[in-house]
Amino acid sequence: MTSKRKRIAIFAAYEKKEFVQDYVIFYLNFLKKVADYIIVVYDNFLPESEIEKLNNFADYIIAYAHGEYDFGSYKRGYQYAAEKSILNDFDELILCNDSCFCYKDISPCFKKMEEKNYDFWGMTECEIFSKHLQSWFLVLKKNVFLSNVFKNFISSVERKDNYIDVVKSYEVALTGILSGQGWKYASVNGHSKYKNPIFYPVCLYKNRVYFLKKKCFSNYLILKISIADALKLDRILCKDENIYNSIRKCLNISCSIFSFILKKKVQLFFFEKTIAEHLGTCKIKIFRLQIWKTKIR
Repeated sequence: MTSKRKRIAIFAAYEKKEFVQDYVIFYLNFLKKVADYIIVVYDNFLPESEIEKLNNFADYIIAYAHGEYDFGSYKRGYQYAAEKSILNDFDELILCNDSCFCYKDISPCFKKMEEKNYDFWGMTECEIFSKHLQSWFLVLKKNVFLSNVFKNFISSVERKDNYIDVVKSYEVALTGILSGQGWKYASVNGHSKYKNPIFYPVCLYKNRVYFLKKKCFSNYLILKISIADALKLDRILCKDENIYNSIRKCLNISCSIFSFILKKKVQLFFFEKTIAEHLGTCKIKIFRLQIWKTKIR
């Protein structure tokens, strides 16, 4: 543990094929180094054989389809902890999910943020829609997660039609609601020149954010990342062969990650189909010339 602070973590996950990905095990192993109690909540059924894979890392496991995305899983994990009257036993609440690969010990992130007097913090801050902490990894202090403000917020989570509605209603709204109470917040990554820093994993690494979003392998990132950064990213990830292979397995990549990015960049030069979730648009380009664009919501 990085300090004497006791932490409870709620890890949200979803796997349509109803199995536990290898990278999730590595993530939970790193999470266990900073959290004293872990609740894993899958938004899908898991057979007993898959649940057994989690037993060495999770103190409690919930696995059934609820359709409320990650915040629905956070809600269920929080409700379980409240029902068992264990929330008061902890100083901090971690909310995190399986939308990214964790490839290195995250204890330095906690050490860095403990030096500041923040009421809540996250790994990254985004400026899309409005300035907010991204909900794939959040840490709340006791005065925040035991407040009626947070209890009312988390209990109000309900099913939304799509991911964009979830982001607006919960991820963006949460920072505004909590900061509106006068609670101070910041991100490990700090101020970024990028509106959405998750698409720049090498920069995140330099700021001790040892996570790689799975979305980074969408066309949107691959068109943006430089060849030099693609090579740096590959070198960073391959420092642990087992974690590296778990990422490749999840992404169904048979070659190196650098080779995959390079190949995709060449392919996208000739034909590109980009779905920008935060803007709700779909674009098709041929030889970098846009030939079609439409709204998807």
